[in-house]
Amino acid sequence: MASIFRYTFLEYGETQADTYAIVIEEAIVNLANNPELGRSESHTRSDYFSYLVGKHIVFFKKRKNAVFVVRILHQQMKFELHLRN
Repeated sequence: MASIFRYTFLEYGETQADTYAIVIEEAIVNLANNPELGRSESHTRSDYFSYLVGKHIVFFKKRKNAVFVVRILHQQMKFELHLRN
């Protein structure tokens, strides 16, 4: 999150960085309450799910009463390089 905030701040300013951080945080809270919104990433990792937020994808694992965010990657990144064991 820090690197996303920093990039957005430098490129688009503080207001946009704050707004985008809130959007991502709210999406993660929404996922915690509704993990079924995530898409299976079984082709990459059998236990991973993903959820698109703006231009980023939240990769997470489902837990009994929560979700565990593994990575948040820009949609243009090669996920398989960043989601290795």
